[in-house]
Amino acid sequence: MADSSENSSDKNESLDLEQLRDLSFAPQWSSGGSSGSSQRSREERPKSRSSGPARDRRPARKRPSSGAPGGGGGGGPRGKRGERPARPEPYRPIVNFSIYPEDEPFDLLTQSIRSSLKVYELFEVTQLILDKPDRMVVVVTPLSDEAPPLYECLPDRQLFRDETTALMHAANLLLPSVFEEKEEDVDPPSGNFSSVLRCKFSGKYLPPKSYHRYQALLQEHQRLNCPDISIERVESGLEPVAEEEAVQEWLKSMSRRSVFRLRSASAPVEAAKPEEAKPEEETPVADGEAPKSEEASAPEAGTETPAAEEAPAPTPEAKAPAEDALVLDSREAALNHLIRTKREKLVRETRQARVPARALAEAEDSEIQKSFAAYVEQQKRFPLDSANNVRMKLRKGKFFIFKKGKKGISYVSAVRRKHRPQNSVFADSVEKIISLLEANPEIKLKTLPGLLYPERVDESGKANLEPDETRQIVKDLKWLKSEGYLYEYGDGTLEMHSKEIENPKGSSGPKPAPEAQEPAEEKETTEESPKSDS
Repeated sequence: MADSSENSSDKNESLDLEQLRDLSFAPQWSSGGSSGSSQRSREERPKSRSSGPARDRRPARKRPSSGAPGGGGGGGPRGKRGERPARPEPYRPIVNFSIYPEDEPFDLLTQSIRSSLKVYELFEVTQLILDKPDRMVVVVTPLSDEAPPLYECLPDRQLFRDETTALMHAANLLLPSVFEEKEEDVDPPSGNFSSVLRCKFSGKYLPPKSYHRYQALLQEHQRLNCPDISIERVESGLEPVAEEEAVQEWLKSMSRRSVFRLRSASAPVEAAKPEEAKPEEETPVADGEAPKSEEASAPEAGTETPAAEEAPAPTPEAKAPAEDALVLDSREAALNHLIRTKREKLVRETRQARVPARALAEAEDSEIQKSFAAYVEQQKRFPLDSANNVRMKLRKGKFFIFKKGKKGISYVSAVRRKHRPQNSVFADSVEKIISLLEANPEIKLKTLPGLLYPERVDESGKANLEPDETRQIVKDLKWLKSEGYLYEYGDGTLEMHSKEIENPKGSSGPKPAPEAQEPAEEKETTEESPKSDS
């Protein structure tokens, strides 16, 4: 092995390397000293790699997202590559809703459909009802039988989940009709007050917390001066002030206060009593003379039994002034009086309430308001449940509902579809429209005049017709639609129904099924024909 290595080294030494010096594989413009420089660069390359700090090959740290604590701004939270951010869960209603059409707006809508003789999609009609709260009425029920009942406020039909809140809301609405609020001069509170409380939101002064009417005055102050701020926040924003000027200003404000006086309830009663007394006086007049009516009333008063009956009559009259004299010195006392005496006129407990949609859209209970708004948005995207309720209302109005197309889209029409008889003969203008629609199925209404009178079409594509010709086209189309031979859809598409198909005489097998269906359709058309004519 040593001999072979020595022989190879001798062979390498025998080669003349000077012959390779003149060979150049580079372009001519790079010749001249390039080999030496390239050789030096190759010799210095390892040194340059070793010099300087080593490169950090560790994986880069992940940047914290903007949602993480301490994260920087820019961009939302990012997940793994290829993953989409999770969508927020939809709001789940806390009660069940069922939307029905309101009677008066729905009657106007159906009248418009009958007068136009157009065919609309059932979902389009439902969308019109869902657009405005005044067009719908809502049936509200709890989510389950185990769920607590609801409380309906009778004055404005709002719903609440808490009975106390519902009572206070109803009492506030009924208060102006039962009590008369007035401001009266009263003596200021007596005693020594070293300090008062000042509200940082309104700057007004309130009594110290040791005052016996502190809670009532705090609630009244929050209602009048800070209605958009919770009473807890108002109370936490009170700061004590020990200045004599502040105390005197509060005492001066307390020299006038609002009192609630019960409105007179005896006026309508007294007005009704003379009306009842007049017929009693007229009955003796019919029996005898007019002057004897007083004598007839005297024996009635002289008898013992009527006197006993009239004795309790003055007692309510005597009690009426006592009730009219009722004066309460605070709003809270008046509300409590209403809740105690007129509870049945304020709130009713129910498990199924039928209320206007406006009352739910403006509900004071925020959770019920959010639930209704979420349900309406869901129905606007796909109004299947509401469309079924509208379908029942339309069927009661004798409307014809049918499905068309591969998707089975439901349509609403005031006239039932009818096929033309085989031997039917119509006017020339009607026959011209029929033949044109059969040759060009599902054309638009706006293109019909140009197809009927192509010689009248100008460069812009508009047909210039005489007024009589336009009126004749409108008249013929209206007659075809009223008879059920033609359907005009909401987008202007015209659909001409085919003629009746005569059954062949020889085939008797497949006849019974169509014959069983056709009489049923004819009965329905005969029942609805007077309705459509009206």
